Parts: sequence; C-alpha cells; structure tokens
Amino acid sequence: MCILVAEQNCNSNLAEGLAIRLVKDISGANGESAEGRGAPNPYYSAEEALRLLYGFDPLNVEQFVGLSYSVLPLVYFLARRLRRQALSFLWYGLTRMSLVDYIPASSAEWFRWKSDEGVLNSLLADEPQSWANLMIRAKNVPTDFVPKALARRPAFLLWYILVYPHRFTPATAKIIDDAVFNSG
Repeated sequence: MCILVAEQNCNSNLAEGLAIRLVKDISGANGESAEGRGAPNPYYSAEEALRLLYGFDPLNVEQFVGLSYSVLPLVYFLARRLRRQALSFLWYGLTRMSLVDYIPASSAEWFRWKSDEGVLNSLLADEPQSWANLMIRAKNVPTDFVPKALARRPAFLLWYILVYPHRFTPATAKIIDDAVFNSG
C-alpha cells in the first residue's frame, strides 16, 4: 500500500525503491545464500513471525528458505514500470527460490483464512530471462479466477490484501495496479 501511495503522490522513485528493497530483502532471507529459517510466509501473522524470528516458538520447525509468496507480484510491478536494470541486478537472487502463489478453487475459499481447496503454483524464474517475455507475462497476468466481488472493487481489494496477505498474488496485484493506472 505504501508503494502505491508514494506512486500516486508523484514519487515513483520512492515507490520503485521500496519494491526493489522488498525483493532484495526477501531474496536475501529466502534465497540460496539465506541463513537460518528464512522469512515466514504470509500465512503467519506479524506476531507469529516475530516469535519465530526471536526463537520464542521452539516447537515450530518450519523452514521458509527456498520459496517466496510475495516476490512475483513485486517483480511484475517493477517490470510494468520498465525497471529492467533493477530487475537485472536482482535476478540472480530471484532464480534461487521458487516463486509461489496459492489460488483458492472457489470464490468462497478466497474468504477463508485457510482454504481447503485450491492450486499451489510454483514458478522458477528463467535464467537467463528474456525482457520481452517478462514484460508479456507482467502485462498479461490472468485475473479471471479472482472472485468478481473483489475484481470489481479494486479499492476494497487493496484493503482485503492487508487482512489476507496470503492472497497477494500476481493477479490481485495486477487488478489493483490497473485500477491505480486508470484512475488518473
């Protein structure tokens, strides 16, 4: 949300810098050179993530290194803004982890914290990556499976993502991004 606010206030350098920093930090925490458990996935609340980080949950042994649920929407965000050089700098780290998203099977499942039915997609970034192909993928993210109640209300979808951060996918990010670009 901060990225979009910065962009809407004519500070695209700040917006893109925040996205780049997030990609770099997540890639560093969960990529090949990561040490420790990595950054938790978005199914963990902030409180749960802090407990893991500081070792206050010794019974939880889940590892997060090797995958990210949040990087791909940010990569597409940067690609749509023609940040080729920044993505080139970040690309090695991106290719060292699976870029994951979960798509609930039905509209009702989108509104459950833990969906029982859906598809877990996993993508390994191409190495090397064609800029033209990346641009095509970033601009043509399919969004038809996002419930109409969300897709038709991008302003609400933005708030929905704050409550359901694990539904921050390339599709939901694209719907929000398109609404922001078309609002001016």
